Amino acid sequence: MPPVAVVTDSSADLTDSVLDRHHISVVPLQVVFGHESFRDRIDLKPEEFYRRLGTARELPTTSQPAPADFVCVLRGARAEADEVVAVLLSGTLSGTLSSAQAAVRAGGISNVHVVDSRSASLGVGMLALRGVELAESGWSGAAIARELERVRGQSGMLLTVDRFDHLLRSG
Repeated sequence: MPPVAVVTDSSADLTDSVLDRHHISVVPLQVVFGHESFRDRIDLKPEEFYRRLGTARELPTTSQPAPADFVCVLRGARAEADEVVAVLLSGTLSGTLSSAQAAVRAGGISNVHVVDSRSASLGVGMLALRGVELAESGWSGAAIARELERVRGQSGMLLTVDRFDHLLRSG
C-alpha cells in the first residue's frame, strides 16, 4: 500500500493519461448546460464540452460535487493508501473545497489533508502533480500539504482570453 494517494477535482484539467500514469483520483464537478447536468469528464468529455460550448445559446455553469461524491472517492483512496492529499479548486471560486471538508468530517475519514489550491485549471493540476512527486519521494501527507501551500504562496498565473464578454457575464 502506498503511503500517500493524491486526489483532485475535475477542474485540474489534467489529461486522462496523466491521471492514470500518476494514479490521481478525480472528483467530478457538475457542468450544467441549460436544463441538463453532467458529471465533468464522466458524462461529458472535454471534446463534447467544447462542441456544445460552440453552439450553446447560454454559457454553461458549474456546480461543486456533493460531499457524498467526495466520501466515495476519498474512501477509495484511503483504501489504497495510508494518507490522502486532496488538491482542490480555490475555495474563493467554488464550494468544492467546502464539500470536501464536509465529506471528511461527515464520513469520518481519517488521514486526509485538504489543500486549497487558490487556483483553477492547471494551477490545481500542477500542484496535484507536485504532490505526487513528493509522495513518490516518501513525504508524509501532512508534509506534502504544507509544501503545496508553500509552493502555492510563491506561484502565479497569467491568463489571456480572446473575448471578455464571457468573463463579464459570469462575474
